[in-house]
Amino acid sequence: MLWVSTRRRGQTYSGPICVWIGAGMALDLERFHGPDPNTVLRAERAFLAVNEVDRIIVTGSGGNLHPFLPLDPFHGVHRAYAWQGVGPPQFVQVNCTAARHADGRYGWTWPVGQVHSYDRLTVIAAISDPLSGRLQDPAWVFSAPMFRRLAYLSRGQGGHDQYWIEASPTGHDRFARHRITLGDVWQRLVLAGQEQLMAAPPESTRDQGTVYEQLVAADLIRQSRGRFALYRPGMDIAGRDLLVQLVDTWRTISLQIKGTTMIVRGTRIQCLVKRWTFRPSEDF
Repeated sequence: MLWVSTRRRGQTYSGPICVWIGAGMALDLERFHGPDPNTVLRAERAFLAVNEVDRIIVTGSGGNLHPFLPLDPFHGVHRAYAWQGVGPPQFVQVNCTAARHADGRYGWTWPVGQVHSYDRLTVIAAISDPLSGRLQDPAWVFSAPMFRRLAYLSRGQGGHDQYWIEASPTGHDRFARHRITLGDVWQRLVLAGQEQLMAAPPESTRDQGTVYEQLVAADLIRQSRGRFALYRPGMDIAGRDLLVQLVDTWRTISLQIKGTTMIVRGTRIQCLVKRWTFRPSEDF
C-alpha cells in the first residue's frame, strides 16, 4: 500500500492512494476482540500526543522547526526541535495525562526523577481526548526551571515524590500566564532572532521521511483503536516504511509512505517514488 501525506496552509492531510486490506485481514478486523474500543491506552495516548505535538509545531512554524526523535526515550525528553534543522535545539517533554476535576480544572503529575531543570528544556501539559487521542485547547507551556518553581511537590500513592499541577482552562490561577492555544506552542520554542529568518513553507517533491511516517503511524494507531501493531524496518532497503500487523494474528501488510508539501493545480498531489524502492508484492 502506498500512503501519501501532504501539508498545505498549516494543515497536514494524510491518506492512502489506494486502500487495500486482504480479505482475510479485513474479516479478522471485524472479529477483533482487543482493548475496549472506547478507551485509548495510556501508552498509546502518550505516543499519539507527542506526534500530535509534532504536527502542531511543524505546521505552525511553517516547516521551520524540525523534530528530532530520541532513540533512547527514557530521559524525560520526547522531542528536540531545531530551527530549519540546524543550530541549538529546544528539548520538549509532553504530558497528556490530564485528569478533569469536577470544578473544570485539569490535573497532571510527573515523577520527580523525570523532570529536569536545564536550559532549553520545555515542559508541555496538554489535554488529550480519551476517545480520539487528539489534543484540545488550551495547553500549558513552561520552561523547566519555571515548572519546578511553580509545580507542587508531594508524595504520590506509590510512595514516590511527584510534581503536580491543577490548572483552570479559563480562570486566573498561578499557572494562567503559561496557558496558550495549541497553535501558539511553536512560538515558545523559537530562539531570539530565529523567527525573522522564517522561510516560506518548502515546496518539494522529495520524500520528507520520518515526520510523515510518524504522522501516518499515529493515524493508524488512533483509527484502529489498538487493533494494529506497527513496526519500522531495522534496514530500510526494501522500500517498506511500516509493517502493520493485525494484533494477535499473523496477518500483515507493508506500507511505503511518501510525503510532499506540493499540491499541483489546486488539488493534485505530486509525489516522487523512485523505481528501485517500489517493489510490488502480495504484502505491499
